[in-house]
Amino acid sequence: MSRLLLAFLLAAIPLFPQEACLVTLEEAVERALLASHRLDGPTDSLKRSQIGLALSAAEFDLKVVPDFKTAYLAKGLAGDGMSVSAGISLSKKFPLGTQILIEPNITRASHKSFSNGKVRITQPLFRGFGREATLSSLRAAQYDERCQQRSYLKAQLSLILDTVTTFYEVVKQEESVKLNGISLERIKRVRDAAKVKEKMGLASPGDLHFAGVELKGAEDNLHAAEDGYQGALDSFRELLALPLDLPLSLIASLNYGEVDYEIEEAIEIALNHRIEVEQACDALQEATRKGGIAKKQLLPKVDLIAEYTSCGDGTTLINSCAGKREARWEIGLVTSTDLTSKAARLGVEEAQITLGATEIACEQTRINISLQVKRALRALGRAKERIALEDERIRKAEGDLRLAQIKFERGMVHNTDVVTAEKTARSAKAKHLSAIIDHIIGEYQLLYAMGLLAKELPL
Repeated sequence: MSRLLLAFLLAAIPLFPQEACLVTLEEAVERALLASHRLDGPTDSLKRSQIGLALSAAEFDLKVVPDFKTAYLAKGLAGDGMSVSAGISLSKKFPLGTQILIEPNITRASHKSFSNGKVRITQPLFRGFGREATLSSLRAAQYDERCQQRSYLKAQLSLILDTVTTFYEVVKQEESVKLNGISLERIKRVRDAAKVKEKMGLASPGDLHFAGVELKGAEDNLHAAEDGYQGALDSFRELLALPLDLPLSLIASLNYGEVDYEIEEAIEIALNHRIEVEQACDALQEATRKGGIAKKQLLPKVDLIAEYTSCGDGTTLINSCAGKREARWEIGLVTSTDLTSKAARLGVEEAQITLGATEIACEQTRINISLQVKRALRALGRAKERIALEDERIRKAEGDLRLAQIKFERGMVHNTDVVTAEKTARSAKAKHLSAIIDHIIGEYQLLYAMGLLAKELPL
């Protein structure tokens, strides 16, 4: 189902509250990714990083700055008249640090016109030379944007996993309601049969009292299950940003698959696909880059400047531009290095410490992911064993319940035996269902741990 169609259907659902909306797991995930407020924060952070990247890139755009000035010139008590000056400044910075500035200007003052032009080329040497130094702020902004992209993707994956967990929690609570409803009906029949037998003298008042107590317990269990179901539904609606009074009916498959990954294979896949590993490696590269920039700060700040100026004047603007002009060339070195500053040396030490900590964090990320994969595989193995164990318990409990019912009908046992057998059967079914759902959720948790969840439920 397309996202647009899903959004339209879910938006139209509140118009028909009398019918429950049927929702599959895939539709729930799509709805969560479209509407959940949990992505608002990561989305805003990503947008801010993209704006920061655009601002850093704008440093290398052509800058056009107009310049206009007017003033009244006076010398003593006598005024010389109005002065009007207009010009424009064109400047651009290049990746190697080269900056070019062009400034044409015309002035009209004291019945004379002046035209001036200046071209300046500035090339940083030593500390500021090269792409690494010039593009440092841009590289930092690009790194921040990549980090926010990964944070947004990680938030999406976390939201998917939480949606799956919440979805199947609703399914489990709904099945619990059904099981407790069936149990209540069985105990009612036992209680009714105990009443008939008590009148016939085949059961004691104690048997009837016991049946009544168990019936009350079954009713309480049903009410608790219904409360749990409504609570799970509310959490599910809140996660998907749906109206809390919207009736829902979840369509879920309780089929679980076989996991045939070996531990080493699963860990290798995880280390190749988890975005945390990609982020850790990127952070290590960024720390290495910043370490190189910090070392360049030890070099002196020297700029090579070449400047050409041309000046002319005349009675008119045309005469000032076309007449005799005075030109001047200038080339030289400019430095403004503080020879006593400790900031650069301390910056290098700080960068080295940061690099070492980043290397440790990168390795720790790999270890944490490996442990997470192992835990997910072990949890799946335990869930599979529980399914087989509870399946066997169900068969035995159902057999014991049928036998107890037959004996009770023939007056061979008391109703306590039937009630006990029924409770055992209900408990086995509930645990069996819980084990199946744990296995299904565990499959998604393993996919998340291996970095394959986005392929299973595409974003």
